[in-house]
Amino acid sequence: MKYHNEQQVRYGISIVRSFTTNPVALVTAQNAAEQKERFIKKALPYVMAGKKIPASANPTFVYDEELLKRTASYVNKIQKAISLILDNCICENAQDEAILKILKARLEDIYFTAKIAQSILDKTDRNTAKYNGEKYDCPSGKLFAEAYEGIKNKQSGGTKNSILPEDAIKKLKGVELTADKIAYVFCQGISYLEHDPNQWKISIDEKTTAIDVRYQDHTVYIPKSKKANGLKTLSLLFHEIWSHLLSSANGEIFFKTILKGTPLYGLAALLANSNNETLYEGIAKMSDVRIGGEGELPKYAATVAIDQARMGKSFVETARELFKYQDIKVKQPENDSEEAKQKAIEDAYRKALSAVWGQTYRVYRGATYVAKNPGKYVFPKDAAYLNGYRKALRLKPEKNLVYAQYSSMRIKDVKLLDSVFPEFKTIPKQYDLQDMLDKATEWILAA
Repeated sequence: MKYHNEQQVRYGISIVRSFTTNPVALVTAQNAAEQKERFIKKALPYVMAGKKIPASANPTFVYDEELLKRTASYVNKIQKAISLILDNCICENAQDEAILKILKARLEDIYFTAKIAQSILDKTDRNTAKYNGEKYDCPSGKLFAEAYEGIKNKQSGGTKNSILPEDAIKKLKGVELTADKIAYVFCQGISYLEHDPNQWKISIDEKTTAIDVRYQDHTVYIPKSKKANGLKTLSLLFHEIWSHLLSSANGEIFFKTILKGTPLYGLAALLANSNNETLYEGIAKMSDVRIGGEGELPKYAATVAIDQARMGKSFVETARELFKYQDIKVKQPENDSEEAKQKAIEDAYRKALSAVWGQTYRVYRGATYVAKNPGKYVFPKDAAYLNGYRKALRLKPEKNLVYAQYSSMRIKDVKLLDSVFPEFKTIPKQYDLQDMLDKATEWILAA
C-alpha cells in the first residue's frame, strides 16, 4: 500500500481512534429497569384476567444524552477521516484492495454509529432504523417463517446432546458462581490463550446489564449482579472468551502482522471487528449448544419480535404477540391457603411478562416513541443468533476453521482475506477441545 499523503492518512486515523463509543451503549435506556416494573405492573392484572396487555403499558425510554451528543459530534469528523484515509491510499495488489475494502466497511460502521446518536437526539426513529439496518443484518422472509413456525412448538430444553458426560453436568450444575467467581474463570481462560498480546481485562460493572466483550478497550464487562451455575459458566467461558474474545484477538493479530510498519497498523482492532455479528454470534451459539445441549438452541422469540417491529407494530402489540407463546408454569404453592395459591399464579404470570419484556425491549431499544411505530423502528442486532446459527452450520466451521477463528469479521471478509493472504489460515493457534474442557471444569470447581 502506498499513500498520496501519509500525514493526512495518519491524521484521519487519529480521529478514528479517538472514537470509542460502543453502539449498544447508545440504545441502552437508562430507565429500562424502572420501565420494566411499570410494564409488568400495568400488564399483570390484564393477562391474569385473560385480557390483552393494555396500550397504557407502553414504555417511554430515556437515553444517555451526554453520550449521544458526544457521539453525534463525530458525524462530520468521521466523514472527514474517511476522506483523508481512503482518498490517500493507493492499492498496489489484490491484498491492498482487500484491506481497503474491509477498512471502508469498518469506517462506515463508525459513521452509522454517529448517525444513530444524532437521530436519537433528533427523535427521528425512522432514520435511526435506517442506520441500524446499515449496521446489522436483517433476516430473510424464510427465516421469519421458520421463527413463527418454531415459536408455536415448545423448544426442547435440557442438556440432551451435550458433549459433556452426565456426571460432569451434574457436578457443574451443583455449584453457583457470583460475578467475582465468573471473573476468575474468565481470567484463567484468557491466560490459557498463549498468544494473546492485547492484555485483555475483566471488569465487574454496575451499569452493564449483560456480559459484553469490547474490542475498543480490550475489556470484558460482567454485570455486578451476574450469577450462574457451573454448567452455564462453562458455556459462558466458551462463548465470551474462547469464541468472541479469541476471534477478535486472532483478527487483530492477523492485521497487526500484515500491517506492521504502516500507518494502518493502528486500525488493526477496528479491521478485525465488524458490527455485523452474524458469524460472531452464530459460531458462539454453536459453542453454547455443544456445551449446554439442546436447551441452548437459539430462541425464536427474538426473530418474531424483529418481524413485528419492522411491520410497524408498537411495543405493546409486539409484547402481545410474544405473550401468546408463553408457557405459564405455576409452581406448587407453599401451603393450601388461597393467598399462597394466588401468589403462585401471580409469580408465574410475572415471570412470563418479564421474559416478554426482555425479548421486546431488545428490539425496540433506541426508539424514542414506542406507543406507535410509524417509522417501523427495529433494532435488529439479535437476529444474529438464529440467523447466524443457521449460517454457521452451513459453513461447517469444524472443517473450515477460518470461520471459527475469525468470527468477529463478516463472512464475506473472511472469504476475501482467505483468498488473497496465504498466512491467513496459519496465524491463529489451535487448541485441544478436551484439554479446554478439563481445564475449565477444574477452574469452575475451584472457584
